[in-house]
Amino acid sequence: YENIEFGVLTGFVTGGIALVTVVILLTQVLRAPEKPEAQHGGLAMGRISRDIADGAAAFLRTEYSYLFVFVVVVAGLITFSPYMQEGVDINQGWQTAVNFLVGSFLSGLAGYV
Repeated sequence: YENIEFGVLTGFVTGGIALVTVVILLTQVLRAPEKPEAQHGGLAMGRISRDIADGAAAFLRTEYSYLFVFVVVVAGLITFSPYMQEGVDINQGWQTAVNFLVGSFLSGLAGYV
């Protein structure tokens, strides 16, 4: 169990470092001044940029709606998977499903940010 504890500790430490890095980079990006549209190539370039951003947001909404259904179905299969094998703790299924759901949510959040 010493190796498992080390692995869990390593995961928490590297995850914490990653979160701190994200917060620092996000703060820098949000504090950056927005340049006037003339410096971006004029008003047409600004409109194109907004259109691309709107299209990307629409794509993510559509993709996440499909992924939501997939994640719920897979979480349900994970929940009931211990019933298919003898000698497996029943709690293992729902605990694994909860971890899967949390991981899916955080992954989706990372993709959206």
